[in-house]
Amino acid sequence: MSPVEEDQQDPQQTDVDEGNQTDGERPERETIAGLILDRLTAPIREGGRPRWDLASPYLLRHATEHAAESGRLPSLFLDCEFLVHARPGPVLRFGAYLEGKAMEPVRALSLYRASLVEHITAEPHARRDVLAVDAARHQWPDLCQSFYHPRHAPPTLWQCRWSTASNVSFALRGTLVHDSPVESLATGAARGQYFAVTAARGDKAAGVWDLASGTRLRVLPGHVAPLTAVATSNSSSALVLTAAKDGTLRCCKPWSGETLWETTAHDGAVHGLQLHELHDVQVVITHGSDGTVGIRDLETGEIWRVFTGVPPGGRLVAAVGGMNDMVAYVGQRQLLSLDPATGMELFRKPLDFGEITGIAPALIDLIPVVVITTADGVGQVWDLLDGKLTSVFEGPPGAVNTLTTLDTSRGSVAVTGGKDGTIRLWDLERGGRPLRQLTGHLGAITDLAVYDAPARHKVDKPHSSFPGIQSVFHTPRVKPRITPDSEGLRRSRLLDSLDGYALLSASADRTLREWSMADGSLRQTFSAHTDLPRTITVPHISGNPVAVSAGQDNTARVWALNDRRVRTAGRVTYPIPVSSVALSRVDGRLLIATGCGDERLRVVTASDGMSEGNHLNGTGRITAVGIGPTLEGPVAVIATDDGKLTARRPATGERLWQCTPCSTPDAPVTALAVGGSRRRPLVLSIDSSGGGRLRVHSLTGGRPTHHPLQGLPCVAVTTGRIGRKTVAAIAHHDGLIELWNLNPGAPRRSLSGGGGDAVSVAIGTTPIGPMVAATYEDGRVRVWDADTGRRRCLLTSGPAQMTAIGTSHGRPVVVTADPSRTTLHFWDVETGDIHTVVTLPEAIGALSLTEGVLAVGYGRELAVFSASYDPGPWDDVKVPLAASSPLHEGDIGGTEDNLEDIGGQMTPLELSVLLHVCQGGEPVGVSEVHAAFRWHFRRCVKRQLRSLLQKEYVCRAENPSLFLPTAEGRKAVAWAEHNGELAKRRRKIGSHCASCGI
Repeated sequence: MSPVEEDQQDPQQTDVDEGNQTDGERPERETIAGLILDRLTAPIREGGRPRWDLASPYLLRHATEHAAESGRLPSLFLDCEFLVHARPGPVLRFGAYLEGKAMEPVRALSLYRASLVEHITAEPHARRDVLAVDAARHQWPDLCQSFYHPRHAPPTLWQCRWSTASNVSFALRGTLVHDSPVESLATGAARGQYFAVTAARGDKAAGVWDLASGTRLRVLPGHVAPLTAVATSNSSSALVLTAAKDGTLRCCKPWSGETLWETTAHDGAVHGLQLHELHDVQVVITHGSDGTVGIRDLETGEIWRVFTGVPPGGRLVAAVGGMNDMVAYVGQRQLLSLDPATGMELFRKPLDFGEITGIAPALIDLIPVVVITTADGVGQVWDLLDGKLTSVFEGPPGAVNTLTTLDTSRGSVAVTGGKDGTIRLWDLERGGRPLRQLTGHLGAITDLAVYDAPARHKVDKPHSSFPGIQSVFHTPRVKPRITPDSEGLRRSRLLDSLDGYALLSASADRTLREWSMADGSLRQTFSAHTDLPRTITVPHISGNPVAVSAGQDNTARVWALNDRRVRTAGRVTYPIPVSSVALSRVDGRLLIATGCGDERLRVVTASDGMSEGNHLNGTGRITAVGIGPTLEGPVAVIATDDGKLTARRPATGERLWQCTPCSTPDAPVTALAVGGSRRRPLVLSIDSSGGGRLRVHSLTGGRPTHHPLQGLPCVAVTTGRIGRKTVAAIAHHDGLIELWNLNPGAPRRSLSGGGGDAVSVAIGTTPIGPMVAATYEDGRVRVWDADTGRRRCLLTSGPAQMTAIGTSHGRPVVVTADPSRTTLHFWDVETGDIHTVVTLPEAIGALSLTEGVLAVGYGRELAVFSASYDPGPWDDVKVPLAASSPLHEGDIGGTEDNLEDIGGQMTPLELSVLLHVCQGGEPVGVSEVHAAFRWHFRRCVKRQLRSLLQKEYVCRAENPSLFLPTAEGRKAVAWAEHNGELAKRRRKIGSHCASCGI
């Protein structure tokens, strides 16, 4: 039994019972129900509050029911421990009941629904972790701390301090959890209750779900073979039809599950199922692998018409005409027009184009037509009465992979979605170029739905077709066309007629987007799917549009389209899953550089998650990132799939250098690490040439170095410290691990892996000394003492492609994770046992651990964890100007403390250049400054002037090529001279210049 089906008590029965009571009976019933609840919870009360971890199974299932009868349901949903331990079904059902009475979303329920698919069957400790992380995503720190600090237990060992919110949405109202991808979806209503019918891959029986609570009401009678399609009818009474691969067709009542009729519709699989109203009678249209199309009476199942000789494996739609309704069938490059009234085949036309991607009905001048789109970007409109080609529209290949249509009183419009993520609107009567293009999705469009939105229009409702799944069409008649006088006027009026309609699109980027059909603007984005959604439908519940989307993440999700609350987090968002994370302390602060497979470098602060930089790299999709300190501030390095390495300043995005480590084409960098000293920082990268070779570059200038590691075959690399020495740990194909001193580049030690291919390697500091850990393809993790080379333990962790080493509550730990899992395992190095396990809402894509701070990329999110005793912040100093936004005049006071901060925000060379500018009474140019610093490259001097200009220490004179010092610049020089800082930095300049490399 599903957790959401246990003890199906209907919360609405509470309202019915209350409505039958007198004013005197209602308080008496609440009092009695309250006494019963108190009696049930009395054995588990400590300190006046229930300990839900001690509650009986009955109480965990029925506490919500008793609380609703006693009027205590709101207070029950404020108890975080109840949410952790209670059964999910009653929580969802009575939570929806509470939302209905309060007429507003319940905060705890929004949190509970966010990652329901992950915690619905989980143990309480795992549900606690997931709910706490979701509270951090929703920016509800009070709830997050309540989950991590239970009343009668010690705090959770590792806690989420903050998380991004890329994949959560306030509009999510329900998650229908399945065991496999949902392939069939339909919605209906009866008795004022709205439901969905779903069938997942391999299911032989469909499930009926309550859309209000997201709980499954029942499972309908099953077929012998897996289902191929489902449909619902809302005519006189709600009915559900299911079709299967064995050719059977069944009609059931959704509430009782009673079978009204069952028949063998085809000799073979039923490929299409559609409901249509023909001469005021509801009929069922099916087609199967036996090459027939059948039309049956919905109420009795009796056959009306049978069309034979139909090419199997095609698609069909029913099109409404002014006088005649037609059935269009497309299969094996043929178009068939079938007249359901007479049972005749009107025509059969050959189609001379490629793969069919979409088929949808439309109406032109009261004549039924069919729209056909193909993979090569061509759309054709065919008259179903005389077989003539009405119009043609054409886009790039792959531009019309999904299709829906809309009839208005001024014309018919086709809406198509392409592989490039672009949505196009087309005039069906004239064809030609698109009326409008909508851009914003980052992946291929997988489905489209047009629906009524609150507006001023008086045209008719739309209908749609979903490729790959046969949908239910209720196509109304429309008014006669109004013919404009000119083509431009016609297009303008056709676009005006779209006012009042909205478009919902689903994409492979795992999001749904709502668009205004009138002006093409994006209304809002819905995020929660963890894999691509394939099917969407939009019913109206109590007059409000509600979307139901089904996808590859084994869920169907319910969205309130009128909930337009947005999140103003101030944090970065990720359009696709995070794939690389690098955490490093730079200038006293912990910074996190991230990549998610797009072309943007995102850098955030570990203490609060605020954006430090968000820059378009522009050379290719990011495959790895690194970040490290230099004498001039932090530098981030990005590896892209075109084989290039690019270094940028995180704050400004300024590109410092770019190179191609490998001369072999199509050999992108697969791993990246930054190490070495602050004076001589290095970038270590592994390209995919020859099975993986190590490349070493200077972080400051990007030049290849003559390092002994240059070109070494390996599969993984990381950097760290052993004592005061910076080292690199390198994993070879045969499992051997080598430790090297980075400066000057000498081998330190070899660690035997015992055979097997290495996957990843990590090095870190622990209470018992520096440790090295390596993961292998067999799932084992070997840990060595980096100082002595002695193997400390062998861990059998299962699949683990990511590893980190650190300290947890005074114990040396190894952290392992795998992209196929949602759990972080912390292993005690000394005992080899599990120290703790942390469960996340989505699969883990990357992690990095430094100084007790763990940065984790999971799904489309980034989160930071730390031990329970270390909540942060972890910054040692105030934010340096070089790593933040430029200050304005009002940001700098005249106190001595501020002058001290200013003096510490410049590199030695910058301070000397500023002194030179201040000493002259006249404006100076680049040539004069370079003459004073002739041992530096001219480009280096220009870079210092640009930096001082950005920091507002200098400004441009009337001649834009000349510079003058600002008041803040003179204050900084005065402070530096007074405190001897200038003399110290002059000595540094004479010995090394990070920009010039001298």
